[in-house]
Amino acid sequence: MNFGEGKITSLKVFLELEKPKKVLLLHGSKSFEFLSGSIGNLIPCPYENFVVTESFISFDMLLKGLEFYKNTNSDCIICIGGGTIVDFGKLISIFSVNHGSITDYATAKKNFRPRNNLLITLPTTSGSGSEATHFAVLHNGLTKYSIADKSLLPDYAIIDPELTYSLSPYQTAVSGIDALCQGIESFWSLQSNSESREYSREAISLVLKNIETAVIEPNRLSRLNMSRGSHFAGKAINIAKTTAAHAFSYPLTKLFGVPHGHAVSLTIGKFYEHNCREALYNKNLGPKTPLKSIMSELNQIMNVENCNEAKTRLTLLMSNIGLDSRLPETVHYRNSVSDVIENVNIERLSNNPVKVTTEDLTNIFKSLVSF
Repeated sequence: MNFGEGKITSLKVFLELEKPKKVLLLHGSKSFEFLSGSIGNLIPCPYENFVVTESFISFDMLLKGLEFYKNTNSDCIICIGGGTIVDFGKLISIFSVNHGSITDYATAKKNFRPRNNLLITLPTTSGSGSEATHFAVLHNGLTKYSIADKSLLPDYAIIDPELTYSLSPYQTAVSGIDALCQGIESFWSLQSNSESREYSREAISLVLKNIETAVIEPNRLSRLNMSRGSHFAGKAINIAKTTAAHAFSYPLTKLFGVPHGHAVSLTIGKFYEHNCREALYNKNLGPKTPLKSIMSELNQIMNVENCNEAKTRLTLLMSNIGLDSRLPETVHYRNSVSDVIENVNIERLSNNPVKVTTEDLTNIFKSLVSF
C-alpha cells in the first residue's frame, strides 16, 4: 500500500518496475475526468480504456469485461474509481485465468487458480476499502455473491487522498458512512480477532472525527483522514467480514436503488441496539470474548455511555451529513416485505454475533417505511 497526497505518481514507478506489455484501464466517467489529460504520462506502455457505467457488477457485465480484456491482450489491470470499479478489476483479473461457469466459482463448487496478471488499484472514494480486501461483489439478478480468494488482493494499492477531492457531499457521505459501518460491524463480527479490532478502532475513530467536515466543508486533513479510515476499515473486514447491516443493505440497493453506503447506514443503529440488548445476557462472541465486553468497548470508541446513545449518535450523524434515516415515502413497500427478507444475504447475516430472526428482519424493515 502506498499512501499519501500526490502518490498517484508512483503508478509510473510501479509500471516501470513490473514492465507489463499492455494495460487495461478501468474507470468511471466523472471520477476520471481530472486525470484524463495526465494519465498517459503515468502509463509508460500501451493501454486501452474501459469505462464502467454500471453501479454494480452483473454476470453479463463481467463477461463483457473479460472479452474486452482478452481482445486487448492485456496483462495488467489498473482500476481508478470507487468500490464497484475496483471490484470489477479484481474479478476480471481472476476470472481471466479461471474459465468455465461463473456460477460454479461464485458458489465455491470450483476453486480458483491464482491469477498471473498485474493488478493495481487507485480508489477515488473513501468508503469501500476494496483495495485492502480479498473479496469482490458480484450479482446475478437479485442474488449477490461475495467472491473470495487471496489472489483478489491487488499487487499495488495507491491511496492518494487528492483523488477524492472531486467527490460531491452526497458521495462523500455515502462512502464515508459505509467505512464507519464496516468498522463497527467488523468490531462485533463473529470472525473478529485482536488484529481486526485494532483496524476497526482506527477506522471508527478516524471516520467519526472527520466525516462531517469532509461532507460539509472539506479540507486537506479531513480528506486525508477519511482515506486512511476507509483503508483501515477495508483491512478490518478483510479479516472479520461484515454482518447484519450489510446483509440487509443488499436488497435495499437492488430493489429500491438506495446507494450501498446509505443502505447500510439505514439499519446499523437498529442492529447496534439488537446486539446490545442480547449482550446484556453475556452472549459469547466466539469461544473467548464476551459480547458484553465487545459492545462496552465499542461504546467507548464511539464516545458514548451506552447503546442507546450510540444509536442516537448514528442517527444524528446521518442527519448532519444529509442522509435520510428512513426509506423514501414516495415508494409503496407493503408488497415488498417478502422480497426484502428473501434477499437478505445469509452469509453476512450469519456472521452477526446475535441471531437475527425473520421476525426481527421484518420489524426492522417496517421501521424504515410508512405503510
